Amino acid sequence: MLSRVSVRILVPALVVLPVVGVAVALGWIGVQTSSRSVDDLAGRIVSQIGVRVGQRVEEHLRVAGTASDASMVLMRTGVLDPDDLRGWQVTLWDQWSAFPGLSGIAFGRADGAVTWIAQYPGDAFAEFAVSAAHHRQGAKPAPFGV
Repeated sequence: MLSRVSVRILVPALVVLPVVGVAVALGWIGVQTSSRSVDDLAGRIVSQIGVRVGQRVEEHLRVAGTASDASMVLMRTGVLDPDDLRGWQVTLWDQWSAFPGLSGIAFGRADGAVTWIAQYPGDAFAEFAVSAAHHRQGAKPAPFGV
């Protein structure tokens, strides 16, 4: 039966079939390699994102800790009086301006009285407010635009 196959078909088939086989094998190897490369690259990118986000969080926490430490020093030295929260406005403004990474600063007493300065996303101005102690029923914050 093989003797009946024409040389015109047999010779090209013997040349083309190995080439097709090699092409298929190389294509399969390429797909496997590219898949592993994509997975490896994606893993590295995710890892780098995690590291950078961690660094930013640490930076923000460091700034917040520094601002908190500054407030404690100001209270210990008598610049900020915990019994006169309305008197904190200028000092909180100065402190908030010194730490541009913060969106706000707040202080609260054990009795529930609180003061804060904050700039909310999209707002052009900061808000300073004081809220009376919780023992006064219905006490609302008294905002002051800064």
